Amino acid sequence: MWDQALQGVSDADRQVMLEALGLPDGDALFRQIPTEFRLSELPDMPPALSEWELTREMRARAQENTDCLEYACFLGAGVYAHHVPAVIDAIAARGEFLTAYTPYQPEMSQGLLSALNDFTTKISAVTGLPVVTSSHYDGATALAEATWMAVQKTGRQKIAVSPNLLPQYREVLDTYCRGRSVQIVPLDADPVTGETRDDAPGDDVAAIVLQSPNAFGVLERAEKLSAIARDTGALMIGAMHPHLVFRDGPRPADLFDILVFEGQPLGLHMFAGGAHLGILACRDELRRYTPGRLIGRVSDIFGRPALALVYEDREQHVARDRATSNICSNQALNALRAGAYMALYGSQGIAGFAARAARAAQTLRSALAALPGVSLPLSGAVFNEFVADFGTLERRNKVVDGLGAAGIFAGVPMERHPRLTPSQLLIATTETTGAETVRAYVAAVCDALNIAHKALAEPVKVPATDDGFYSHPDLEPVPEVGLVRRYTMYSRNNFGVDTGSYPLGSCTMKYNPKRNDLLTEQPGFQALHPLQPPETLSGLCRIYDELKTAIAALTGLDAVDLTPAAGAHGELKGLTIARRYFEDRGETLRTEVIIPDSAHGTNPASASMVGFTCRIVPTRADGLMDAQAFREVLSERTAVVMTTNPSTFGLFEEEIGDLAAAVHEAGALLYYDGANMNALMGHTSPGRMGFDIAHINLHKTFSTPHGGGGPGAGPISVRAFLAKYLTPGLSDPLAPDPLRIKLWYGHVSVLLRAWAYIRSLGADGLKQASADAVLNANYLMRALEPVIPPVFDRPCMHEALLDGSRLPVSTLDLAKRMIDFDVHPPTLVGAGCVYYGEDMAQAMLFEPTETESKADLDRLVRIITDILKEAREDASVAGNAPHTSPVARLVV
Repeated sequence: MWDQALQGVSDADRQVMLEALGLPDGDALFRQIPTEFRLSELPDMPPALSEWELTREMRARAQENTDCLEYACFLGAGVYAHHVPAVIDAIAARGEFLTAYTPYQPEMSQGLLSALNDFTTKISAVTGLPVVTSSHYDGATALAEATWMAVQKTGRQKIAVSPNLLPQYREVLDTYCRGRSVQIVPLDADPVTGETRDDAPGDDVAAIVLQSPNAFGVLERAEKLSAIARDTGALMIGAMHPHLVFRDGPRPADLFDILVFEGQPLGLHMFAGGAHLGILACRDELRRYTPGRLIGRVSDIFGRPALALVYEDREQHVARDRATSNICSNQALNALRAGAYMALYGSQGIAGFAARAARAAQTLRSALAALPGVSLPLSGAVFNEFVADFGTLERRNKVVDGLGAAGIFAGVPMERHPRLTPSQLLIATTETTGAETVRAYVAAVCDALNIAHKALAEPVKVPATDDGFYSHPDLEPVPEVGLVRRYTMYSRNNFGVDTGSYPLGSCTMKYNPKRNDLLTEQPGFQALHPLQPPETLSGLCRIYDELKTAIAALTGLDAVDLTPAAGAHGELKGLTIARRYFEDRGETLRTEVIIPDSAHGTNPASASMVGFTCRIVPTRADGLMDAQAFREVLSERTAVVMTTNPSTFGLFEEEIGDLAAAVHEAGALLYYDGANMNALMGHTSPGRMGFDIAHINLHKTFSTPHGGGGPGAGPISVRAFLAKYLTPGLSDPLAPDPLRIKLWYGHVSVLLRAWAYIRSLGADGLKQASADAVLNANYLMRALEPVIPPVFDRPCMHEALLDGSRLPVSTLDLAKRMIDFDVHPPTLVGAGCVYYGEDMAQAMLFEPTETESKADLDRLVRIITDILKEAREDASVAGNAPHTSPVARLVV
């Protein structure tokens, strides 16, 4: 039996609410679903675990892994074994941050906005670039988005790219560019130094792209290519290790128009590849082309300064298929971590870490080069990473095995880095690489190759911060106690699920169980490198396999890819698969995607990114897709039909069977936007309804924290005939992947929480969770009907769309007044992820979720009723609300 403490509805209250709705039992809530689609049996899943059983199980799985606290780690290639201070974990674990949604209600999100503003301000200070987005999935996706900025700015469809990008960066870039028909022109490399040659790529490219350190650890010199870019009207784009911005020399802003980083070295655990952080900074004239969220300074109605999301007309929920990107959930919580990390150490501390890593790399490099049979194939300058050649594959294997026996991960081999030769290793250091560790490495190499031990030419020592690095005057370190107090103050100015009721429609803001957080954040998961040998990740791999099996069972499909970083990212992967599928079949005329007008904004934005043209289908008066209009646009040019079921109106598309039959008869694929899957678990499934591809938002359905806007996860499920297009997986994370959309295989820190949630509830608990979500939504809708009628006079699913057009105040006024009662407002039209058109401009979408109790719902009804009663007597109270928040109503 599942732990009912995780549910908000008691058995007694469940019966009372069913009686209030005039329903005989919970099954009656699902009569909207045609009989042929209802599941007669629960999905085949392991039984639920109690908290202590889950604790024992996750501890055992963590102990099956070999982490980088147990072994010395010389692995790199984009992820590094940096130390993460405990205070950063403590700050990020605060519920006001961890369980908050994206700050679409800025009056109750000033704490998160302040923390994110700290992050963007610091990145701007050290780069000299004034515009910084509030985060991306990882460094590779940030780079791909940056190249599209250049294409938009210049109107050119080519980009010149260094051949020395890390392989997974290049694969992500290939995927993104192919969808938008952007041609990649390769630059040349110097085989002696490992640097990119500074030959002019032509005057028809939109951008020149460099990565430093590059795939071989060599530092690139950008001065000449930057000048060429300026002369030809191209943009100069750099991807850098974030510690390098503290290196002495030209400021990044003097060389680059756009700069991106993988932010993992700024206070993020490795977690076998995620969740990490993409950072993007650019010149001011590129602001309008930036993807994702921007934070800016605004004022409240009294002229007091505040913060809010700005320039939202670029984003998917407003611009839809014209958006600069499809990104919605990003990596907000990890950006907060990076900001706190930079504040804790300041520029002096981070410069010191960088210098120590550089000195350790140089010392180890020199020591290895002095050994017979070991060489350095490249002469270019390095930072924290370099290539060593051990002569033959046999000798390299002896080194790897010998170092492994000594408790050392030796480096990245060719099998996990296809740009290397069989005899080479890519070896990385960090500030944690001490003198004894370097000596142990060299000694183990000598033992493996039967070489007499040699003393190191120079001992590793902590250098002064001016050893090739500098301290930025704008970044002074903050004592730990001061940092804790600052972020505690921020948290008090923020609202999350842990703070109060959060009925935000289409967002599924359910309670996030603390056991899932605690059991995920242990070293046996945190300190794993994605490129360590697969046999040292056995515990994590078993969890991944079980999670894929569970998702396949719940979605009713055959194969699962855990890679996507969010729901919108899952859409991108699913639609990319569809495009490649039709290309492989020679059906290149299938260039259209059919989408309902009520769809999440990410749907048309994702379709556009993949190169499809959107055909929008209107909604009928009853809230369902217009079947006649749908059939009129369905043609031999249709590749995919995307739909959400239940829709963003909270209604089940009862004609889904006929729609699926028509789609397949036309030779197209049917895509399921799983954002609303919380209504259906155990009752029906996308596969049962006829869908071919589905994504599911784990940060909604499986109760992983939203983190103020991410990180999330959006795994996709597909039918068997599409399985060959999925990413290979954790056991081989750098196997060639023609459809790679992310650096590594999934957000481990999110996926672990989802697995823990599924194991805590089991199949019967998940089915009850959906039943209670639908019950709560219908109970709330009927309880509010006397004051706010529903838009559609029929039962809803997990969320209810209410008509605020006849209220004594606007829906915006009602929403702002709700803030004064410690309740998050519902979703308003155009806010975040829903769009209904002008005829529903005063609609409100309530989604109470299953973790709210009847008492919580009754309190919400009383609050709204009292606000409307107050408004009839004096509308100005709501009109000037909120009154109790850190700032008054903002003028955005």
